[in-house]
Amino acid sequence: MRIAILPNLKKDGAEDVSRKIIGLLKEKAYKAAVHKSIAEIFPEAEAEPDHDQLAKNCDIIITVGGDGTIIHAAKHAVKYNIPILGVNLGRVGYLAGIEPEDLQLIPEVIDGNNVEEYRMLLSVKTKGKEYFALNEGVISGELSRILDYEISVNNTKGYLYRADGLIVATPTGSTAYSLSAGGPVVDPDMKCITFTPICPYSLFNRSVVCGGKSEVTVKILPGESGKVLLTLDGETVLPLNENDELKFSVSEKSVKLLRYGDSSFFDTLNKKLISLK
Repeated sequence: MRIAILPNLKKDGAEDVSRKIIGLLKEKAYKAAVHKSIAEIFPEAEAEPDHDQLAKNCDIIITVGGDGTIIHAAKHAVKYNIPILGVNLGRVGYLAGIEPEDLQLIPEVIDGNNVEEYRMLLSVKTKGKEYFALNEGVISGELSRILDYEISVNNTKGYLYRADGLIVATPTGSTAYSLSAGGPVVDPDMKCITFTPICPYSLFNRSVVCGGKSEVTVKILPGESGKVLLTLDGETVLPLNENDELKFSVSEKSVKLLRYGDSSFFDTLNKKLISLK
């Protein structure tokens, strides 16, 4: 068994926690691997030249950080259908499967004492290319600038919006930016798409939840000569132009997460929301 360790070393304690994990793996005769850029910090782990090869040549990815670290790992893990176990060093950590005080349980999780969760991905097609997001796609403009765009579902009549932007979210992303913008919390077992206008110039500002077979089309209206961007999971940023169309749908691909214990999504949600008070 070869385990990829993907830490966010900007997080306090990430280096120490990663070393402890590597030590636990060594005790079980498992191999640990890291990206070559941090190989000097973790000499007991094998080095891989890039994150794609790190995922390809390992059986599990263990992330050390917050939800953002898991989201970053997901785009590599999904290519090779390998699971992710997140160790939470973030403030929220909805996606994490292990807390830092439970590191000794990691070998048990790897050996099969775990709960598997499959999280849907959002497919985003534009300009002849397809992209994926675990949390959301966000359309936004330059600072303090209102956008004009049109939304239609399944090729029905389009509805016009004037707003600071738009969030198109997965159930996983419903507890992220979408939640902050007033969107609903959605059970991650569901397959659906939620879109929420950001500060709309309208009396109607409700989110809309579309079924798993829906296709949501967003068109940037003529006259948008300023900078418009599509941001996927806070990482990939794509420039948009007037008349560009984006098609959002549920991807056939999904991300496999591992966690320890039998707590439900709503147990985790209540615990995390309380921890923010």
